[in-house]
Amino acid sequence: MPTGTFRWPCCRPRWRASYLTGLSGSARIMQLRATARKHRRADRRAVKAEAKDSSKARR
Repeated sequence: MPTGTFRWPCCRPRWRASYLTGLSGSARIMQLRATARKHRRADRRAVKAEAKDSSKARR
């Protein structure tokens, strides 16, 4: 058998499994970041609306 042509039979499945795990982990992180962004935006709107209401009450 020439040098360099031998491949470990177990390397591909491990690589695929780690790739799929990393891919699904990345997708979950992106989903969580998007949700956090949405909630921050809603909180900012609520604070702005509250500040607007309180400024009307002072007049």
